[in-house]
Amino acid sequence: MASTCRISDLAAFLGGSWDVARELDDLAGSGAMRFVGTARWWPRGAAELGYEEHGVLERADGRDDAWRNLSYARLDGGRAEVRYADGRPFHELDLTRGRWRTLVSCGADRYAGLFVVGGPDQLVVRWTVRGPAKAYSSTTRYLRQRASDRADGSAVAVGR
Repeated sequence: MASTCRISDLAAFLGGSWDVARELDDLAGSGAMRFVGTARWWPRGAAELGYEEHGVLERADGRDDAWRNLSYARLDGGRAEVRYADGRPFHELDLTRGRWRTLVSCGADRYAGLFVVGGPDQLVVRWTVRGPAKAYSSTTRYLRQRASDRADGSAVAVGR
């Protein structure tokens, strides 16, 4: 998955409301799952974005409401520190080249992430998680609901 879109202002790129579709494959045997919902990034102070997503997680045996909250702290151009809602660090993010790989350890589990900007209103995030407590892969596709939904109402400058 290639990206030719470079992000110089992460807050302007992410800010606003997005449709979210996430495919999950539990490699430990539970099978495929799907999350469908919405996400929103909004300014929280001078150098931080809040993030929340809400939707429905569909499994073979049923469906549940699902949500998560994160913080994108220490914004600097196309970069941020992604943190859990309680402030613990999760991973670094740098979309200045339109693409970012990250490796995260959580105990003995290892998370390999890939972020790819697909255009001014598209983002794809892939995670592969392996370890004694978790084994799954996920692909999340974000599509901006409307260009007018940007947090600051502006257009996003996406470089090539």
